[in-house]
Amino acid sequence: MTRGRPQEFDRETALGKAMDLFWSHGYEATGMQALTEHMGISRQSLYNTFGDKHSLLKEAIGHYNRQLCSYWSEILLATGSPLKNMDRFFEVMESYTQTKDFRGCLMANTALEMGNRDPAIQKLLKKGGAQLDKLIEETLNKAVQNGELENAVDTSSMARFIINNIRGVMVTKKGGGSKGEIGDIFNSLRMHLRQFQAK
Repeated sequence: MTRGRPQEFDRETALGKAMDLFWSHGYEATGMQALTEHMGISRQSLYNTFGDKHSLLKEAIGHYNRQLCSYWSEILLATGSPLKNMDRFFEVMESYTQTKDFRGCLMANTALEMGNRDPAIQKLLKKGGAQLDKLIEETLNKAVQNGELENAVDTSSMARFIINNIRGVMVTKKGGGSKGEIGDIFNSLRMHLRQFQAK
């Protein structure tokens, strides 16, 4: 009996669907059957293409980070005022916390679930987080160059401060934080940044 041809599928589409499941349910709660059904591929195809479930998670995190970097770049590195771009970034992130399908951040979710007990995942999350840090730092550097922020601003520390507050917001919202509480955090971020505006 002749074997049928292997099932053909779009790798990036299947990877995006795996990312969605991990993002919505977490790693442990996402079973292989749910993955294969949602991705629309056979278990053997999953193993042949992505390896095991752990390897698939690593690829899904990379896929998520690429999408997030692209999305944030469009906002933060847009033409015009870098500080206005930061304001726009805060608006977009705050609005996301109030959406009906809010799921937090895949990277933050995964860090809380397994970062401390999985060195490979922890390393991947750290690398992804550093890329996002750099995007914010680049925006702040442009604000300094444009004369919008004081020259003395430590843009690297400021970027880490901002992104860690953003991660905290994601966790606060998942823990039941109200719209008002989330708004207070973003307003504090805006006020903190304004303290360093060039006179």
